[in-house]
This record gives sequence, C-alpha cells and structure tokens, in this order.
Amino acid sequence: MEIKRIDSSANPLIKEWARWQSKANDRRKAGVVVVEGLREVERALRSGWVPRHVAVRAGSALSSQTLQQQWGIPGRVLVELGGPAWEKLAIRDGVDNVLAVFEAPQASLAACAASSARLMSFSLERGI
Repeated sequence: MEIKRIDSSANPLIKEWARWQSKANDRRKAGVVVVEGLREVERALRSGWVPRHVAVRAGSALSSQTLQQQWGIPGRVLVELGGPAWEKLAIRDGVDNVLAVFEAPQASLAACAASSARLMSFSLERGI
C-alpha cells in the first residue's frame, strides 16, 4: 500500500492536527491524543494505544517503511509530511521526526478495579 504524502500546511488533515495540538477541548471532543517524539510514540504503541495517524518527516532517516515493519503500523495510518506540513505541526526541536494521533485511551473505575492492578488511596491532612 502506498503511503500518503502531505506537503502543504493548508491540507485539511494538517489543519485538523494543528487545531488538536492547540485546543484541548477539540481533542476531547474528537477523542484523540497528540504525541510527539519517537520514544513517546513507541511507549504509546506498547501500551496498546490505537493510532489514527502516524506521521514521519519526509526525507528523515526514520522512514515510514521502517515504522510499518518495526511497529506493525498499517499503511493506511502512515503519512509522510513534507517541509511546510511538518513545520506547522512539529513543536519541539530534535523530535526524532515522528508525530502521532492516537485514539484517547478510555478507562473506567470499574475496569481498573477489575484489573490485576492495585489501587491505593491517600488522604492528606494539614499538619497539627
């Protein structure tokens, strides 16, 4: 499957991602989390987060084919971003040339209680 490439910062998908990065309310409504950086994206994937899109900077050492093979990301999810599109979205310098939009993880208190993880509760009181 051919991987989509976006060069224009005026592309509707790029505009949507930029809005999600800057407006928490829009992220909540859309049910997404925006993640920037190779280590952070890897952690999200290992934690079972579901990617909507994973974008790599076109021409970087980290290729979309590498991500497809290494992380098992379907081609329909991968996007290569050219200069203006990348520049509009990349917030941090030296970010390893990867950005991702994930479905926001959903966890209820009931699901946490049913899991093997133990919950602890602390109460803090003012000193006497």
